[in-house]
Amino acid sequence: MPVEFYLTADGKMTYMVTRSAATNIRSFSEEFVNFVVQNGFANVAILTSTGSPVARERTSNRQIPEIFAYCNNYLFNAQPDYYNKNGVRKWGFWIQDVKKRPH
Repeated sequence: MPVEFYLTADGKMTYMVTRSAATNIRSFSEEFVNFVVQNGFANVAILTSTGSPVARERTSNRQIPEIFAYCNNYLFNAQPDYYNKNGVRKWGFWIQDVKKRPH
């Protein structure tokens, strides 16, 4: 999977930019967690946007992406009904059974 890393001038932040989608998201997630732990990152924020021709939920017109959201823990704790209130589905609901943290 093509990936580029960028380090800020002060050395406090590292950016990882992926240039394609992971073919096996579960394996990628496990490897990414190991990479973060082994390299001692203090914090990780994942920002992503994609349109996928593979249907996750929608069964018609698969080229129009289904909208999912994932808010940060601060916002989720302040507004537990965030997803229902904004009319979006929580990204990653399909892996809820193997997640290590509740949100």
